[in-house]
Amino acid sequence: MTVDEILHAFRTCRDVFPQQAFDEAVAQREAITPALLDLVEKAAADPVAAAKSADDLVIVFALYLLAEFRDTRAYRPCVAIAAAPEDASYQILGDVITDSLHRILASLFDGDVAPILELASDSKADEYARGSAVRSLVVLVRNDRITREEAVRCLRELFSGRVERSMGWVWEDLVTSVLDLPAPELRAEATQALIDKLGVEMYPDLDAVGRDMRAYPDPTKFSLITRAADEFGWWSNFSPDQYANALLARAGLEIPVREPQPAYEAPARPPAPPTHVPVPRPGPNERCPCGSGKKYKKCCDA
Repeated sequence: MTVDEILHAFRTCRDVFPQQAFDEAVAQREAITPALLDLVEKAAADPVAAAKSADDLVIVFALYLLAEFRDTRAYRPCVAIAAAPEDASYQILGDVITDSLHRILASLFDGDVAPILELASDSKADEYARGSAVRSLVVLVRNDRITREEAVRCLRELFSGRVERSMGWVWEDLVTSVLDLPAPELRAEATQALIDKLGVEMYPDLDAVGRDMRAYPDPTKFSLITRAADEFGWWSNFSPDQYANALLARAGLEIPVREPQPAYEAPARPPAPPTHVPVPRPGPNERCPCGSGKKYKKCCDA
């Protein structure tokens, strides 16, 4: 495949993950990197315009690949996209903001934490993107890209005035990052944030936060992006069978043949009377009303 053919596959994929295009992109890293950088830099220069034409996933794919390549030139453009106004960042990045942006930022990191702090403290930016900026500090420490002391200094700045003291998801990530790091010297600041009810989830104390975090472990939470193509297995719009088969084929294992299953037919039953007042159904690209931060089509509608 040529570079143009790879990008075309990225732009036109819908229900089938473009595995071949990803493999070709990695194999042609030197040839495709300038094109990927150009896409990301143009989106960063005018994210509002990029958001209006964000019907494809090419910018998301470009960021994941550049993160795998550890191309630090994409670090500041990535921050600029995440900090975009008018909900443009969500239109471009979608659920990546809540799922992997912190790991992408850490993978692209160029050695300067200032852009991360600027994003985390930007009251006009998407609140989930701000939280991802905070979490990226923990990923950087866990992968020896900054010292724990530098991360503590950054968190202390954010606790001490750089983040407005009003309820928001960024405070959830500030508090949990104190436990993830860990930073016992910031327990007082994190506890005060809970007392002031700055987080969205109402925890009585840090111990309760810790118990909740341990109840839902995430094995990739602190990892860098190592193989971009493997990051899309959870995407409901791509076939889970296709993703699993790609992993089996890469390992040289036999791909099982599934027997077609008969369609389930539910027994007929009379319609139940409505028990609640119906509410308008969210659009597929609107945020899910459950509060996860994901698009409705990739969350409760999946």
